[in-house]
Amino acid sequence: MSFSSFEFIFLFLPSVLFCYFFLYALVKNLPKHVTILNLILLISSLVFYYQDEKKYFWVMFLIGAIDYSVALIISYLQKTNARKIWTRLWLLLSIISNMGILFYFKYIGFTLGLFNDLAVLSNTQPLNFSVTRDIIMPLGISFYTFESLSYVIDVFRGQTKATRKLIDYWTFITFFPHLIAGPIIRFSQLQRQLESREHNWENIAEGFRRFFFGLGKKVILANPLAYYTDLFYNLDPTRIDATLSWLMTCTFALQLYFDFSAYSDMAIGLGRLFGIKLPENFNYPYIASSMTDGWRRWHITLTGWFRDYVYKPLCHVNSSHSGRVFNVIFVFMLCGLWHGANLTFIYWGLINGVFLGLEVALRKKKLRALPTLFGHLYFITVILISLVFFRSSTLDQALKTVFAMFGGNSLIVSEDTLKTLLEPHFLFYFLSGIICSTPFYINLARHVSAKLPITQILFNEIIPLAIFFISVVMMTEQTYVPFIYFRF
Repeated sequence: MSFSSFEFIFLFLPSVLFCYFFLYALVKNLPKHVTILNLILLISSLVFYYQDEKKYFWVMFLIGAIDYSVALIISYLQKTNARKIWTRLWLLLSIISNMGILFYFKYIGFTLGLFNDLAVLSNTQPLNFSVTRDIIMPLGISFYTFESLSYVIDVFRGQTKATRKLIDYWTFITFFPHLIAGPIIRFSQLQRQLESREHNWENIAEGFRRFFFGLGKKVILANPLAYYTDLFYNLDPTRIDATLSWLMTCTFALQLYFDFSAYSDMAIGLGRLFGIKLPENFNYPYIASSMTDGWRRWHITLTGWFRDYVYKPLCHVNSSHSGRVFNVIFVFMLCGLWHGANLTFIYWGLINGVFLGLEVALRKKKLRALPTLFGHLYFITVILISLVFFRSSTLDQALKTVFAMFGGNSLIVSEDTLKTLLEPHFLFYFLSGIICSTPFYINLARHVSAKLPITQILFNEIIPLAIFFISVVMMTEQTYVPFIYFRF
C-alpha cells in the first residue's frame, strides 16, 4: 500500500487516525495509556504490511523474535558479569541470523550466478539454481533487518537498555511510516517516545504539512520525471550524443531525489501525526560542495548506520590514515551491495567510495581551500556518473552511457536532443526539479514571513493544501509508479 495511493490517503490513514484519537480521548487520563495507543499503531502497522507482503509476512517476525530474545539474553549476561565471550557469541548469533536471512532472500541468486560465470570461464560444470527463481525479496527487508540488528548491537555496547515491553519493541520494528523504506531508525531514537509523547494540534498540523509536501514531490515531480527517465534509458546508449546522455542522467538524479525524499517526508509527517518524531533523511544533497558533504545530506540514516556499525569498528582494527581510506571504500562497496544484488550497484558504491577515500586521503583542510563552485561542480559530476550505474540495468549499458557522456558517440547535438530540450512539459518538470532540489522555497518562506508575518498562513496552510489538491488531481491521471526504494 503506497503512501501516494487513494487507498492509503482516503481509507487506511483516516481509519487509523480515527481509531487512534478516539481511543486517545477515552484513555488519555489512564497511567498506561501510551501502551494502548502503541497497540493501535502495532495492529495498524501489521495490517499495512500484510496488505503488500502476505507470502513472507513471517520473515519480519522471525528476525524480530531472534533479536528481541538475543538482546534480553545479552542484557542478562551483562548484569551477571558473565564472561564477555558469551555476550559476543550471542551478538554473533544475531548478526549471522540477520545477515543469513537477508543473504538468502536478496543475494542467493546473484551469488550463484557469479559462481556460474566463473564456472563458464574455467570450463567446469555450472550450478543448477532454478529453485532460487521462486524466491522473492520480502518488502522492506533491507530496512527492518538493519533496524533490528542495530538494537542488538546497541544493547551489547551498553548504549541502549534491552526492553521487556513486547508492544513497544514490535511497534519500533513495524511502525508503518518507516517500515518499507525508512528512515532507518534506532530503538534509542524511539524508546522514550513510545513510553511518553505529546499529542497536540501543532504536531498534527506539521504532520499534514510535511505529508502534503512529500506527496507533491512524488506525484507532481518524481512521477513525471520517471516517465522521461524511462524514455531516455530505453534508448540505445550507442546512439545518443553527449548532451542527451548528461541530460538523461540529470533527469534520473532529480527523479531519484524527489522519489526517495518524498517517501521520507511523508514518513516523517505521518510520524508527527501520532506524536512521534522520526529522524531527517535528506538535507538538499545536490547543493553539496564535496562528496563528504553530499553523503552527510543524502540518505542520512543509512550513512549513519554504516558509519556507526561498520566503519568505526573497522577503524578500531586499522586506524592508520591509509586504513581509514580503505575502510571508506570498503564500506561504500557494501553500501552499493545493500542497494541491490547487481554489479551495477557495486560499481556505484565503489565510485562513491573511491572519491570519498580520496577526500579522506587529501584531508579536510586541503578541500576547504578549494573554491566552493569548483567543489560543487566536482561533486555533481561524480554523482551523475555514479548514478548511471545506479539506474542502468546492466553493466554494459552503464559503460556505454558513460562513454557517450564524454563524447564517445558524438559531441554534436542531434535533432532528437534538441526536440527533447525544447519540449515544454519536459522543460517545466526539469527546471522545477532543479529549483525544488535547493532550499529556495524554504529561504523564500522565511524571508517573506519575517517581513510580512501575515503571509505565514500562505506558506503554512494555503500552499500545502494546494499541493495536496493538485497531487490528488494528478493521481487520477497517472498510472501507478512505485517508490524506487521499494526494490531495496
